Amino acid sequence: GHDLTLIRLAHELRHFGFEPKNLRQYVMAANRESSMFAKSLVVYAKKGGGVEVEANSETRRKFTQALTRMLGLTNAMRNELITRLVSDSFKDMEINST
Repeated sequence: GHDLTLIRLAHELRHFGFEPKNLRQYVMAANRESSMFAKSLVVYAKKGGGVEVEANSETRRKFTQALTRMLGLTNAMRNELITRLVSDSFKDMEINST
């Protein structure tokens, strides 16, 4: 199930010359970032002193909302940084980062 999405994305990236070996950096970055996310999200699963929070629809909603927002912000940050670096290499192309 989950691997099919990654396989599809990797297949589409081949169109732009990205080989599977070039995608290793994304796996490494995801491994690093996931621990950062887990540290930030622990407040939605534990109360002070490490006491578990009851997993109900409200706590799940808040957890999912926080994760979704964090993913959106980190994706936007990554996109902005990559766009700026690529723009520096291709100044004639007038790349907009929005």
